Amino acid sequence: HADYHKGAALGELARLLGVPREHIFASGDHHNDISMLDGRVAAMPSCPANAIPEVRNAVRNAGGYVAQKACGAGVHEALLHFASSESFRG
Repeated sequence: HADYHKGAALGELARLLGVPREHIFASGDHHNDISMLDGRVAAMPSCPANAIPEVRNAVRNAGGYVAQKACGAGVHEALLHFASSESFRG
């Protein structure tokens, strides 16, 4: 169904738990991840270096972080990036 995707699931989970968008980190690498990386649900979208071009573009357009490392190391890099940012600590 077109309305069931990772962005909708993450948004609903955040709503149920009372987690504001500003506190949500998301990372992904393929088409099925774009809905949670477009900036509407997660204020900290990211992707590893090996993400497909469409995902890297979605993350950049949302003001997110595209890691230089691939796979899990890229997710770790992105977490460190956001954890060290002023907006995260604010």
